Amino acid sequence: MSCGDQETRTITVGIHDRALNESNLRSSVKRSIWEKTKVIPSKFWYSTIEEFKIPPIYMSALFSGLNNEKINSTIKKLRKCLMPGHVTVHNYSEFLHILLWLEETTQIIGLSQYNLENVRLKYIEGNMLQLVVPGLAEKRPSIIRGDKVEVKVHGQRISYAGNVEKIDDQSILISYLNDAILDAIWNKPELDMDVRFHLGRVNLERMHLAVENVIYTGYVKNLFPDIRLSKVPVKKRYRIGEHDLFNRNIYNNPEQLNAVEDIVNNTSRGAPYLVYGPPGTGKTATIIEAILQIKELGHKKIMVCAPSNAACNMLTEKLASFCNTTELRRIISKNADLSSVNKKIQNHFNIYANGDDISVYPLQKAELNQCSIVVTTLFLSSRYTGIYHPDILFIDEAAQAQEAEACCAIGLLVPGKQLVLAGDPQQLGPVIHSETCKTYGFNISLFERLYNMPIYQHPHFMTMLKLNFRSNEEVIDIPNKLFYNSQLRPVSQEAAADPICDVFVYSVIVNDNVGTKHKSPIEFCAVNGNEERQGGSPSYYNAQEILMVGKYVEKLTTYKFDNPNFNVKPHDIGVVTPYIRQVYKIRENLTSLKAEWREIEVGTTEAFQGREKRVIIISTVRAQEDLLVYDQKFKLGFVGEAKRFNVAVTRAKSKLIVIGNPKVLQTDSKFKALMEKAKGLNTLCGDPFTLRTEEVCEDVLKRLSKIDIKDTEAKE
Repeated sequence: MSCGDQETRTITVGIHDRALNESNLRSSVKRSIWEKTKVIPSKFWYSTIEEFKIPPIYMSALFSGLNNEKINSTIKKLRKCLMPGHVTVHNYSEFLHILLWLEETTQIIGLSQYNLENVRLKYIEGNMLQLVVPGLAEKRPSIIRGDKVEVKVHGQRISYAGNVEKIDDQSILISYLNDAILDAIWNKPELDMDVRFHLGRVNLERMHLAVENVIYTGYVKNLFPDIRLSKVPVKKRYRIGEHDLFNRNIYNNPEQLNAVEDIVNNTSRGAPYLVYGPPGTGKTATIIEAILQIKELGHKKIMVCAPSNAACNMLTEKLASFCNTTELRRIISKNADLSSVNKKIQNHFNIYANGDDISVYPLQKAELNQCSIVVTTLFLSSRYTGIYHPDILFIDEAAQAQEAEACCAIGLLVPGKQLVLAGDPQQLGPVIHSETCKTYGFNISLFERLYNMPIYQHPHFMTMLKLNFRSNEEVIDIPNKLFYNSQLRPVSQEAAADPICDVFVYSVIVNDNVGTKHKSPIEFCAVNGNEERQGGSPSYYNAQEILMVGKYVEKLTTYKFDNPNFNVKPHDIGVVTPYIRQVYKIRENLTSLKAEWREIEVGTTEAFQGREKRVIIISTVRAQEDLLVYDQKFKLGFVGEAKRFNVAVTRAKSKLIVIGNPKVLQTDSKFKALMEKAKGLNTLCGDPFTLRTEEVCEDVLKRLSKIDIKDTEAKE
């Protein structure tokens, strides 16, 4: 409106509290309160460790997260046990036990949200029942394989226990149920059933026991190395020449060669040795070489662990090229996915294979101790406490594991034995759901805790690998500056020379196959879409971004180079997104368009850690700034999540394509830097928007400073 010669505008400024209403975050699934029932046990038996169950006296305090408004004596006692607020050599046992119990209570509360009443179960071949579960989440608190399930006919007081066998998009398979309930549902599928979930405690029990083992053996002192160790002179008894190496490429990589020699010579002298491996720097290749060098020296028992079966299988494949079946054994659990075992190396596993029929057998003590190298997961390693004592323990992907999880393997060591940890504290760490636990640093891995100690600034205790063999220099540039102090040196000739780096794919999309030829290893495509949810699911998807991913895939796979060897194949492409619903929607859309696009790997950031693809497409999903608070609470999305951002953008070898809402993403300095990088390459594309450069921000502030602002109170 006008007033005389002056024009005025009204600006409403809202100042919002960052706290989020809890009621808006809860799943819509109805919580079911059961009367006391007679439980028919599962067919699957496993031993329990009763002494590590939550003490009844602590129950109320732990379930409150130690945050009860009426602070009672129990909460005060527990908080005192957690002093000085972080783990130390003196509080190690009490500290980790209490935090494990806190994490357990958080997961119990989360699982209870999925209890159901009056639902139908479907009999599935193989004596399993299928249950549709609305609102399956990205990660904890949610249902995972190994959790326990109770089912009962609605209104009855007999329930049947089973196990979560498999999880799909919106359903689970329940196994090991008693035949009585299986027969009942087979004969009467329309039965109304009640279902409730219980946390599988096996791994929690193993971690509790592992903490006790580390203290009992006295190895806990090694996990808090004294700075005085750095003053002790080091002599390298073994020098490794080019012809001594199993992987001769290491000879031309000074950091890798130094790490191998340090490990072989045990230069850390009782302190754990750290191999700090940023993305694509050959961290696993380094420890594989060190393992083989130690094997060649003879007379040492070597254990190699990682948090996941996939990582252990990969380590086994690399070692198997240089080891026979008596030297190398891969121990796998009977509950593991045996279909993932590469048939070329299955003779190294503790399995019997008769065609497609595969079964697991336990490895006996004598056979275990005769092996030079044993590979298994951290959790499974704890089964060999008191049976097997390695001389040297390697933990790969150590920065992803909880400290108590790492203790499962460390508990097998006695003082004087060697520990080597390989990982990257700048990538995704342990998944912890209790906010109270996080305030005490429970989400910090043993690797990261050690890395931040002063002793690891001295040589002979840690080597940082610096040659990046994966990515084009433009792709690695932003994460190199943000996370690695520009210390990484891109050396991949393949990524540098890949012609896909010179194709601006978005111009192919809009100009009907006429692509602009210029340097374009990074593209940022702005899509002003909207995120959506299905029912009460906590997981989001973005339909407009799903369509744009399809357009990019179409042009990437149909673009023809003069040399057909450079044409992009479906298996060259990976699609990364932070929300599981977006994963399913993208996968469904791609496979509906072309059957061969099933080969395109689509997954969450967590699923892609440790992986690489020639082309990576990132769908960021988030389109509303007010929902970023939701993401922060549940550690979802990319915005404000530095480690998730780092993992996502460093998976690409030759081409990185980011699809997202620029208004939301540029609130994050890391994404803003990536957009500015794309702008410099002339590959900032898609829906029109203004990038908030420093000049734009300064101009807005300058204009706002000229506005006469009055603070008025709203009248009721």
